[in-house]
Amino acid sequence: MPGTMIFSWATRHGLAILALVSMVTSEAYFTVTTGSQYCQTTANGACFTTGSLIYSNSEYCEIRVPRPTTLQTSGFAISGTDRLVVNGVPYSGFSGPNNVSVNTTSTISFTHFGSGTANRPGNFLVCAAPTPYFLVSVSSPSTTTCAVTSSGRCFTNARTPATYSNNAQCTFTVLESTYLSVVSFSTEPGSDYLTVGRTQYSGTTGPTGVSVTTGSTITWYSDGSIANSGFTICGGGSPASTQPFSVTVSTPSTQICYTTNSGTCFSNSFRFTGIHSAGNSDDERCVFNVNQNVVLRVVNF
Repeated sequence: MPGTMIFSWATRHGLAILALVSMVTSEAYFTVTTGSQYCQTTANGACFTTGSLIYSNSEYCEIRVPRPTTLQTSGFAISGTDRLVVNGVPYSGFSGPNNVSVNTTSTISFTHFGSGTANRPGNFLVCAAPTPYFLVSVSSPSTTTCAVTSSGRCFTNARTPATYSNNAQCTFTVLESTYLSVVSFSTEPGSDYLTVGRTQYSGTTGPTGVSVTTGSTITWYSDGSIANSGFTICGGGSPASTQPFSVTVSTPSTQICYTTNSGTCFSNSFRFTGIHSAGNSDDERCVFNVNQNVVLRVVNF
């Protein structure tokens, strides 16, 4: 990309490696395969509906389910003999397919049996239930130190109205690729860290717009001194502009090199879970990518 450069750090036998970047993609939950003039999807394929469409006699549509989900009925009012059929089960009147599980082999169809050339069959809006993005896989010293909220759509270390725990370590596992949206973020600057990928966040700057992928982990560490109000971070955010620096190689440990301050600084000083090394060891190798045109300022060397 324009303005992209690579810095490499090595104490012996330097090595630069090209890293591949995985983009976050999100496939629609529903697509209309037959009768798209009668049924339509909304919310980027997360819902399907008749909307306010006018039907002719005996119109019909089919909906495919590319991604397994659970149906939630936001509105349902079908009159007469019209039917929405999910996996062979018909729904009509005011009772829709709420909390019904569907997958890639499921069949969903809607049939309007009205007569005449300008019929309004009633309306329904059926959506995919919100998919959880996160779970807590490690929470020390207690299971209440960190938590997921909003049905797994958000994660937090906050304890309203108190401050977060000292000497805490938590790991959040990402269940579905997404971009992070920071609701609140306040940690002890320079000592208490949220680590996303190879970037550490502290103070009042959180990982806004950072992409995380399925199966990756996000870690939290606090030392034994000052505790602030903490953080609440959700999935479903928008991508941020590219950070100036990123780490693509760091050996023998993924924490030998890292970026700070939302990717505006990079360092080879070993700082992870509150540990500061006196110096560097032999056979350390790091590669820093420069993703924007910047002017370097040396803090220490």
